[in-house]
Amino acid sequence: MQISSTREISPQIDNPQAINLLIDAMRADFGERFIRQFHEDIHFQQFKRRLRTVLLGYTTNQIVAGYNNVVKANPSFIPTIPEIEQSCRTVRNAAVKSEREKRQMETFKALPTPDLDMDKQSILRQMRNVLKNKI
Repeated sequence: MQISSTREISPQIDNPQAINLLIDAMRADFGERFIRQFHEDIHFQQFKRRLRTVLLGYTTNQIVAGYNNVVKANPSFIPTIPEIEQSCRTVRNAAVKSEREKRQMETFKALPTPDLDMDKQSILRQMRNVLKNKI
């Protein structure tokens, strides 16, 4: 069972709902193996606290996408906290890069359109003038 991003949860920086959703998905995805690994409540509580601490600062969407990517890459094993965190970081970095590229494209779109009606002679004259002024 992949975590569904259709269930709308507010993208907070510290989102215990996202951690609970992640735990529920891990239980569903790994069933008995998950139960065996965390059969003692103290281990489960430590795991949950550590997840919440490590994933502090990630949005719900980043946590969902990060977990889903880890499970897709290796569906046979319960992912470790460092694997989940690394995948969430990768998702966040991709989102930051995409946003930066989007802003750059908006900047380029705001530039005036070049005058394409100029003839070749006119372009050459302008280039010569620029070169003369630089020398």
